[in-house]
Amino acid sequence: MGHAKVPNIQAGPRGGRECEERGTRDESLLRQATPAAFKGADHFYNVSFHELTHWTGHKARLDRDLKGRFGQAAYAAEELIAELGAAFLAAEFSFDGDLRHAGYIETWIGLLRQDKLAFFTAASKAQGAADYLRGLALAEPIAEAA
Repeated sequence: MGHAKVPNIQAGPRGGRECEERGTRDESLLRQATPAAFKGADHFYNVSFHELTHWTGHKARLDRDLKGRFGQAAYAAEELIAELGAAFLAAEFSFDGDLRHAGYIETWIGLLRQDKLAFFTAASKAQGAADYLRGLALAEPIAEAA
C-alpha cells in the first residue's frame, strides 16, 4: 500500500554520490545512497529533505517554475528553496541541520544582492514544500491496484 503521489525512493550505491535524480522530476524516482553511506542519521535525513524539497517543484505537484521570477538566477533560487525546506523539516523532526551545499553560498549572495525579496520568496516556497511533504506523510495510504 502506498500513496499515489509519493516518490519512489531507491536506496543503493551511488558511486560516491549521496543522491541523484535520473531523467526528469516528473518521474517519481529518487535514487539515494543507503543510510550507511552517510555520516549519520541527521546527515541522511538532511539530504533526503533537500532532495524531496526539489521533488515538490514539479508541475504535477507545486509547479515551482522560478524562471519567470528569477530568470538566470532560477537555479540558485531553487537550491536556496531546497536548503531552506530541508532546514525547516530537520527542525520539525529534531534533526541537527547542516549546510549541505556550502558551495552555493556565493550564488545565494549574488541572488540576494540582486533581489532584496528573494529570501522571502524562497522561504515561502520552502515552507510550501515542507507543508506539501508533511501532508503526504500524514495522508491516509490508498490501496494500489492489484
